[in-house]
Amino acid sequence: MYFVKNGKEKLIFFTNTKRIAIASLLTALITLFFFWLIGVSFDHINPRFIDYILGILLALYFGYLTFHYWIYLLKFRNRSALIIDERGIQDNSFFSYAGAIAWEEIEEIFFYDLQLKSGGRERALGIIPETGNKFLQKFPLSWHVRRIAIAAFFRFPTTQTPINILLRDLQLSEPQEFERDIQARIQK
Repeated sequence: MYFVKNGKEKLIFFTNTKRIAIASLLTALITLFFFWLIGVSFDHINPRFIDYILGILLALYFGYLTFHYWIYLLKFRNRSALIIDERGIQDNSFFSYAGAIAWEEIEEIFFYDLQLKSGGRERALGIIPETGNKFLQKFPLSWHVRRIAIAAFFRFPTTQTPINILLRDLQLSEPQEFERDIQARIQK
């Protein structure tokens, strides 16, 4: 797969900061709720041990998501989330955050509707590297944990393709125009 080099400029897309900010506030409120719930359960005469464990686990989980959201928002608020040029794809989008992927490493790129566990669909850009899932082994454990945590919160699977770039994470005025532009620039 290679990039069509017919004088077209590189494509640069920024993060949808409004959506990321709303999600960060939501996870922060949920975290505070679970910490409040743990505190309230201390007031009971016979509190159940499971309430503490479940409350602490959920508070830590949502606290982790809140931390990740705020760090991402502060880091990429004014920087590009996705760059596509003659060298390849630089992915700094919220969910996948795969970094630089050269065109020689990419086997296939396609758009598809990612099936959500809730029954809905999300439009996504799927990238399959030549090495398949071995490509993902180069990432640290923290990247995999973050990916699973985000997928569990938004209730979509992480295994459709090795790299999923959700179009909702990008600041796009017309997603259909974005799809046409990408398809026009990529040749197999």
